[in-house]
Amino acid sequence: MRENIKLGVILLIITALSGLILGVSYESTKEAIAKNGSLDKKEIALIMPEADKVLKDEKVALPEDKTITEVLQAFKGEEKVGYLINVTSKGFHGDIQTIVAISNKGQVTGIKIASHTETPGVGSKVEKTDFTDRFKNKNIQGGLKLTKVASANANEVQGVTGATVSSTAVVGGVNKAIEFYNNNLKGAVGLNE
Repeated sequence: MRENIKLGVILLIITALSGLILGVSYESTKEAIAKNGSLDKKEIALIMPEADKVLKDEKVALPEDKTITEVLQAFKGEEKVGYLINVTSKGFHGDIQTIVAISNKGQVTGIKIASHTETPGVGSKVEKTDFTDRFKNKNIQGGLKLTKVASANANEVQGVTGATVSSTAVVGGVNKAIEFYNNNLKGAVGLNE
């Protein structure tokens, strides 16, 4: 009986120390993690070249299913030129967080994969510009479709070979952002208007 109590106390101490170390590690990396999911000016210029600044839209109601996690308004000077919508979709190994830039002209001007846990060398190819550039200047009317081969149709995006689930997740996420834009943001007044 005494030995069980002794083992229980040792286990309690180990668990408490592990929790403390985990808490300290989280606090020290929290800022870096938050920054990793955000965009700098160079990245904004790549996915929405027209914009020179973005502001978080505090007024928009985000869906309860947490697929849309953040909405930013993009401005060129004082004119609102579109939105950057942070969307989460389920990939092969976990969530894929994608930032989708949609202009007021009704086009996806670009995307950025902010984070993912896809297989290195296969599913991770969805973050490469070879894939993300395929979304540039796509008309949002009717959403986007994933194809296995290059297509001449304006609303189709060729997936990454060998990464069908990951490619499908990204296209699905972009379509969620398009749906959210059409239902909640299209024609909305800007923060400073």
